[in-house]
Amino acid sequence: MEYSEKYNPNGIGLRTVYDHIYLKEVSEYRIQSNMVAVSGESIDVYVKSYIPKVITTVGKAIIMELNYSRLRRLKANIKKISSKLHNKIKIVGGNVVTYVDNPMVKRFVKTPVRFLDLGLGIGMKDLSEIARLMLHGQQKVAKHRMKKVIILDGSRRKKTDLQCMKYLNNFLAPIKQEITHINGVSINSKRYLFHNGLELGKLSEGHPMQHTVTLKGDVNRKAMVTMYTYTNGNAMLTTVLKYK
Repeated sequence: MEYSEKYNPNGIGLRTVYDHIYLKEVSEYRIQSNMVAVSGESIDVYVKSYIPKVITTVGKAIIMELNYSRLRRLKANIKKISSKLHNKIKIVGGNVVTYVDNPMVKRFVKTPVRFLDLGLGIGMKDLSEIARLMLHGQQKVAKHRMKKVIILDGSRRKKTDLQCMKYLNNFLAPIKQEITHINGVSINSKRYLFHNGLELGKLSEGHPMQHTVTLKGDVNRKAMVTMYTYTNGNAMLTTVLKYK
């Protein structure tokens, strides 16, 4: 069974992490941009809480969905949500990886967008490879001048911390960045990297934690990475890249 079919879209760990990302981290970063996101079943919270923090009054949002039955549900559910942003949000059927080639997307927003939320929930290796391709295109937009964000949410099931860091450093290669430490511990250490994070909410409910990340690389990109761990069916790792 795919993770997207067995996870809990209202899981406390998941919601705690994403609430913190959008309502604190993204809000404080003050990015105003068009966005493309994979919301899954969480269309209500995206429309009411997350999307407004990114598009503010100037942008538009695309929600991508590949699963046809879920696509129908999302289109039906969004009509029931009270929002002033309905004309600024479009749900589009298709693969988020190739969203820049989707005719419906191109008619609605200018691509590539500067804000990507890849909440795919798939394994870290596959997710990092997808995200690297998308980062390669995104990083050329207003290079070194305008703020950009990519959020990755993936499963680290059966993967070691070192393997996850190798995957994520592969993702960061297009902007010449490298993760060197997590919570002050070298990624080459045999120690558990996600031990000394900042608690978000109750540890007994999804174990949501925030982790500090040290990067080295091209200073012109002004890159910052934050990581979050939580449990939702599997052990999950969410990575937020902010850069110019």
